[in-house]
Amino acid sequence: MTLVKKNISYNDCSFLIELDEFIKNNTIGTTTFRYFSKRPYSVIKNHIYTCMYYDGDKCVGYGHLDKEGENIWLGVLVSDTETGKKIGGKIVDDLIMSTNLEISLSVDVSNNRAIHIYEKKGFIITNTYTTHHTMKLNKV
Repeated sequence: MTLVKKNISYNDCSFLIELDEFIKNNTIGTTTFRYFSKRPYSVIKNHIYTCMYYDGDKCVGYGHLDKEGENIWLGVLVSDTETGKKIGGKIVDDLIMSTNLEISLSVDVSNNRAIHIYEKKGFIITNTYTTHHTMKLNKV
């Protein structure tokens, strides 16, 4: 599989429509990736990096780095039909490579597959709450 990324701009309506379709068509993945269930797509204006990832013409993933205050937050969604094919790890690698800043993320405590990927990439659990962990990758 050759993963090709396309940067998303909030000003590009075609990508926003495609992102909306991707999110709506991946109901399993969006049970753990709830980022846009709590925010409008206009939040993309604040992102430092936002991409969709394709295998040929098929969108297989989405990733972003969102600046919130002093923190850079990582978000990843892999297509329900493409999980288990190392796409998530490749997206995380791409996001990590796109910045020299410390990266944070939040992951459900029950999402063992994602936690394993993040730990392999060097993230460490910094806090554990009832439903989720926060993790950080210190790049300094």
